[in-house]
Amino acid sequence: MPVQICGLLCFLGLALLAPLFANAAQRPISDFLSTQGTYCLGTDADGNAVCNGNPNNGCFHYIPPFPNYIDWTDPSTGNSVTFDYAGLFNSYLGNPFGTTMSGSVNEVIQKDGSVIDYITLNTVNAVTWASEGLSGTGTVLFGANEPQVAAGATPALGSSTQQPERLCRTSSRC
Repeated sequence: MPVQICGLLCFLGLALLAPLFANAAQRPISDFLSTQGTYCLGTDADGNAVCNGNPNNGCFHYIPPFPNYIDWTDPSTGNSVTFDYAGLFNSYLGNPFGTTMSGSVNEVIQKDGSVIDYITLNTVNAVTWASEGLSGTGTVLFGANEPQVAAGATPALGSSTQQPERLCRTSSRC
């Protein structure tokens, strides 16, 4: 009798948890990486960056001609750190640093149909630099920036593990 009760309780527990599992899926990290570098800050007819600009006029690049990707800025000093977490700059140069990325995307569908992606991204041998000013465009304080590395400067290479989350309206838009 105790075995039957235990079996029944296990069955009921799994039945109650099944909807939670049905609303989750694991996707490859390439789903996240393929969206990196696609950010386009539109420009006006004169090529100036504007929030309501038209991407058909061209995209504003923080450090042309290299792809845009996020950096981290200290609001108190205005200094920033740029880390090629998605290997975009490395790829642009033809993979001279062997930057590699691995990880996963765990997608959880919410009751309202939106999706939260829980991302784990491991990056190795990524070009890294710190600079004065926003988006890595000021005087370099550590390492070498994209134009310097492209001209032959030795880069500082770093590794990281990041765990960002992103909220999407639907799974197909994430």
